[in-house]
Amino acid sequence: MTTTTETSEDDVSVLFPDETLELSGEQVTVREFRFTEGIRAAQIAQPILGALRSLIDQDKITTEALDSIIADHVDVWTQLISMSTNLTEERITSLSDKDGVALSLAFWRVNGPFFTRRLVLAASARQEPAATSD
Repeated sequence: MTTTTETSEDDVSVLFPDETLELSGEQVTVREFRFTEGIRAAQIAQPILGALRSLIDQDKITTEALDSIIADHVDVWTQLISMSTNLTEERITSLSDKDGVALSLAFWRVNGPFFTRRLVLAASARQEPAATSD
């Protein structure tokens, strides 16, 4: 049986799925973009979103392809992670590979829905004119 406290904690984690991890002995919280942050982040993320859209259109989504997008747009990725954490871009780029990968994965877990929403909205917008022309 679930208690009211457990239910409330689950509700909060759904609303704000922030994640805290330890990087080089430092506690770092990766926050889901809040509304106005998301608006700014969507503008910054355009190169990544465009590349993801292209992968989806070609039906070529693989882990390697996603890694390649991040590598091609590492400055944008770093800026987005910085927005989502208390870390500067300089600090992020100085992390060990192990910590950098852990941070990147946490960022994706927490903010993956941000990217998904933008991709779904863009796909819907592209399909609406075609649907009304019938």
